[in-house]
Amino acid sequence: MKLKRHISEFFYRVRRVFSYLPLIWKSEDFDYGFFLEMMKFKFTRMRDYFESSEILIDSDKESIVGDLNRCLVLLDRIIEEDYDTDYLRELGFDMTSHDKFLAGEGEKYFVDYSKKRDEFLKDFKSRLTDSTEVGPKAFYADTNFLEKKDMEELTSILRDRMKFWWD
Repeated sequence: MKLKRHISEFFYRVRRVFSYLPLIWKSEDFDYGFFLEMMKFKFTRMRDYFESSEILIDSDKESIVGDLNRCLVLLDRIIEEDYDTDYLRELGFDMTSHDKFLAGEGEKYFVDYSKKRDEFLKDFKSRLTDSTEVGPKAFYADTNFLEKKDMEELTSILRDRMKFWWD
């Protein structure tokens, strides 16, 4: 019986190693994005495990799966680095063309903002409050702030909750 368990465990571990191979194959040692992708992969596996597992009571399961789902949302935003689009959307800009372009619906939806720079900056400035600094420097400071906020929330969840996921 013990031998059967060891054999089963061996093949489980081999399958798990193979599941990581595509991720490891494309990873690089110099890019933090690959580290984030590895975290996302691991959190997805953990979430799927806890969702289907019977080892937790429902309230713990909901809490852990909720934490992992929130981490996955944050990781997606951090990996995509699309804070400028979200920021522009919050300011009320119509990002439909941008969204269609990103969805692969062709270059016909791509808006060349370099040709409309003056019009864009005029509209951008009109949407900001009087107390808000205007210009590219302020714009990127705000988008960097949003990314930093997500990173802080992610690390806060990891710091405060991660140990609970295993114990």
